[in-house]
Formats: sequence, structure tokens, C-alpha cells
Amino acid sequence: MAMAVTREAIRAAFVCLLDREPESEAVYDIHSTCENLVHLRQMITRSDEFRGRMSAIREARERPALFFIHLEKTGGSSLLAMLTANYRPRQIAPSHYGFRDEFDLIESHYDFFAGHFDYDLVSRAPRPSKTVISIFRRPIDRMISTYRYIRAHPAVPTNENETTFLAKRLSPVEFFSHPSVRSSSNINNYYLRAFGSSLMRPIPQTRSADDDRHLLEIAQSRVRSLDALGLTERMEESVRLISTTLGFPVPETVVSVNKTDDLPLEDPTFAKAPPVVMSQALADALHDLIYYDNILYETAAVEFERRLSGMRT
Repeated sequence: MAMAVTREAIRAAFVCLLDREPESEAVYDIHSTCENLVHLRQMITRSDEFRGRMSAIREARERPALFFIHLEKTGGSSLLAMLTANYRPRQIAPSHYGFRDEFDLIESHYDFFAGHFDYDLVSRAPRPSKTVISIFRRPIDRMISTYRYIRAHPAVPTNENETTFLAKRLSPVEFFSHPSVRSSSNINNYYLRAFGSSLMRPIPQTRSADDDRHLLEIAQSRVRSLDALGLTERMEESVRLISTTLGFPVPETVVSVNKTDDLPLEDPTFAKAPPVVMSQALADALHDLIYYDNILYETAAVEFERRLSGMRT
């Protein structure tokens, strides 16, 4: 007698609705009696296991959560290592490096989220209470570090790695002058996109100075509203301020993680990135790309100093 629903459908339903594999052949046999996919879904969703899972998710959504907006090449990996030490592994959401993972980002059973996402995405996460933190680096240093980090990566012949090929082929001036690089939201005033708009949206080809100034006002307000923030150049003070603000113990030492110069030692497929010498031509190429980010960095620096002074008194 043929099954009313396939074995593959039963497995898919268990994974999607219960987040696990069917535990035995007997389970497959029982669910194979379902007349169709609707009946299969009803059978699973009416189970005590599914109802218990939904109840746990509803309860979890009432818990506060910590969101770390990990801005790229700001020393965030070092801060992340410190933060995760305060949570059990099951409380920590998987790292998020893109926006295809938005569903995972809002999963309710996690208490700590960290990744290269933006403020807009965090604002839409369904939690009643959110603690949002970030750390900032001088934009010109972040840009040079970004170039060297990309250049150190293995060259893989796919379109999504175009920037890797460009970084390996072009000088820093040529790289930051290239149209595809300049149109990247991770390059062109990255802080402005991460806090004033969304990294998911492409940078408009035609936009006015008023448009960018409006985004800047939004971004400055959001930076000032962060529950805790730090500066890469003052990492030890930043870790102390952030830990104290969050009620975490202050670590005795801060370990540097994911340093570009260490990558070839950790993985031989990475190349050693040559140092970048600042020149007037490079400064000119970077000027427009970091114009608003410089303002936002100063906004963060003023706020950081204000909070640090308050902690000392």
C-alpha cells in the first residue's frame, strides 16, 4: 500500500515544525497514514511536543536580549570573545554574517545575538527589551584594515568574491577608486548605512546631500542611544565600560582575535597582506567614502568619553 505522504515530506515536517529528525521508523509509519500534507501538519501541530515548543518560544520572547552590532574590522571579534564568556552556549545565537539569516536572528530561545547586521534589523527583532551595543574604529584605519583583510583572503573564482580579486590585483588607491567597491555599503560610509539606513539596501545612484544629512541625523541619534559602546583605539577602557554597563565581570586581559597579520599563521590558504602606506592620493580616494563615518566616529567618541567620565565619578 502506497503512503499518502512521502517519507521525505514527513522528515521535512519534523525538521520545520519540531526542529528535529523523526526518532524512529515507527514514527514514519504512524505519520504515513496521513491523507495529505495538511493532515500531516495538523497531526504534528496538535501534539504535546509542538504545543510545548510554542509555549517555550512565547515565554522566551518575553525575555530581554543583548544585540552586538559587530561593525566589520573594528576589533569586534575580541569584544565578542569577552561577551560570549558570560553566556552558556545554548543562549548564544549563531553568528550572522548576512541577511539571509534574519529568521534565525529573531529566534526566541537565544539571549545573545552578534553579527554584521545593522540597527534597522535589530529594531525589528520581536523582543520587548533589547540591549544594543557596538564598537567603533577610526574610519580611515578601518578602511585600510578592510583592504588588507580582503587582500589576505584566498582567491576563489566566484562572482561573490569580486572584491577579493580586486584587492589582490589593485593598489589601495585603485581599489578604493573602483566603481564596484565605491558602491558597496560595507565600504561607502559604512557606519552611515549601518545606523542611518540599512546594509540590505543598495546605495542609490542618485541622491542629494540632504538625503545623506537626513541619514546622518538618524545615525547620530541611534549611536547616542546605544546602551553601551566602545572605541577600538581604547579597547581596554571600552571593555571595562561595556562590562560594567552590562553588569558583567571585567576581564583581567583583552585578547586580540582575528588579526589580519595572524591569518596566514592560522590558515595557510591565506596570504600575507603587505602594509599600506598613507599617501595624498589614497587620502583623496577615501575622502568621500568616510566623510559621514568620520562624523559618526566623533559622535561615538564624544558619547564614549561622556560615559567613561560618568563611570569614574
